[in-house]
Amino acid sequence: MQKAGIIPDIKENKPAIAYANACFLPRNYTTHANVTDIHRGRREKREITLAVVALISVLVGALVASVIQYQLKSYNDILNDKLQKVESKFTKQINHVENQITKLQEQELKLVNALVNLARITAKLANRQQRFENLVISYSQQLMEQKIITTRRSIEDRKLI
Repeated sequence: MQKAGIIPDIKENKPAIAYANACFLPRNYTTHANVTDIHRGRREKREITLAVVALISVLVGALVASVIQYQLKSYNDILNDKLQKVESKFTKQINHVENQITKLQEQELKLVNALVNLARITAKLANRQQRFENLVISYSQQLMEQKIITTRRSIEDRKLI
């Protein structure tokens, strides 16, 4: 049983451990010259190691959970800040639009008032225009009558001469 890479087990006389990679040798062995004896006793270290690993796993799990919660809270805070900024910007823009609408309504009222005044002035002018046309017609009539009289006198004066 002297094969390369095999440590013989003395008690059962069969190969027990491949020792090509020395990192994987068990800790519970002793070597005497060319013979390696593996102790098959109770492994309390392994149980303690498993307990420690389980404890560390629980602690790391709790730590990871708290880290994730912290990250979620920080992302939530960042999102809330951005949401508040967007909300304030949106509110500011809505207020600006409302101010512009108010100014447009004021200008519309001024325009309506100006149109009403223009309508009144136009109505007054229309009333005065009729009187003015009547005055122009009467003046023209008087001028024509005066011209007729002047022309008749001129004709009479020529006849007399």
